[in-house]
Amino acid sequence: MTEEALISTEIKSGSVTASVSPNFGFRVISIESGSQFSGSLFVSGGYIRVETGSFFSGSGAGLFDIPESALSFKINRIASGSATASISPDYGLRVNTFSTISGSFIASSSARPIPNYDIDKVFIVTNDGSGLYNISNGLVSGSNP
Repeated sequence: MTEEALISTEIKSGSVTASVSPNFGFRVISIESGSQFSGSLFVSGGYIRVETGSFFSGSGAGLFDIPESALSFKINRIASGSATASISPDYGLRVNTFSTISGSFIASSSARPIPNYDIDKVFIVTNDGSGLYNISNGLVSGSNP
């Protein structure tokens, strides 16, 4: 190889070019066929941009600004087998299986019309040590199964 070839900043083959510059760093332009890297590609301190119509394969760690339409699941729904939980402006939080809440649970409104009389906001929860919880107040009462 000539000395000029050893210090060249550009490689060309047909319409494909690879170049190195202070303004753009390492740049590959291959409009018709795209580019392929085999082996490992390590990027540090960088910004990777995937244009529209492209895809990303990998763990996805660190990805952000992902449109809902690109996801294969509904972001307002959690499911495991037949158990589901979903949230919507029309129905609020809906859970179709028994649930455990650790800590406080505060109900401040209702998805259904509220009668004109006062609703007792205090619920008494008791446990006799048998694992059965009794729940009661002025309007409702019940126990866990």
